[in-house]
Amino acid sequence: MDKDIMEIVFGAEGVEMEPEKFKVTNLQSASWCMAKASGAAGKIASADAMRNEARARIDAWFDEYTAPHVATIAAMEIFLEPWVREEVADTKKKSVNLPNGTAGFRDSGESVVIFDEEKMIAEAKRLDIEVHTVESVHKKDIKAYIKETGVVLENAKLVQGSEKFYIKVKGE
Repeated sequence: MDKDIMEIVFGAEGVEMEPEKFKVTNLQSASWCMAKASGAAGKIASADAMRNEARARIDAWFDEYTAPHVATIAAMEIFLEPWVREEVADTKKKSVNLPNGTAGFRDSGESVVIFDEEKMIAEAKRLDIEVHTVESVHKKDIKAYIKETGVVLENAKLVQGSEKFYIKVKGE
């Protein structure tokens, strides 16, 4: 039988029972079984708490360890962006391939901004645009309606996407 983590870490021994050799016959043996199950449940809860504490320590270490690297990437993006913008200017290219990765621009696409959700829901119902049961509006349907009809809505507008700078390091 494989060892469980508690046995590996603490040398704790589990209870191995062969059902044909043990039988609950009275209140005392039933109470013993329940006590064993209760103790095992307590150990599971304790192991879960230890796991959560370990995860929290690992997450804290990870955040601390990666913070300067995240800052380095952000700084390199600031340095690269003007140079890449100049390199792709007057070309159809949107990115530059470099030995260790690619830097360029991506269009974020159009999106819908809703000014007043409640009023937009009423307007969408009136215009037969699908409304979620949770009383929200599908932005893709509002976008499609605006593009198809050209109608200016009171509570939403179509916003042009902007280009976003990115870098992609090889091996990511």
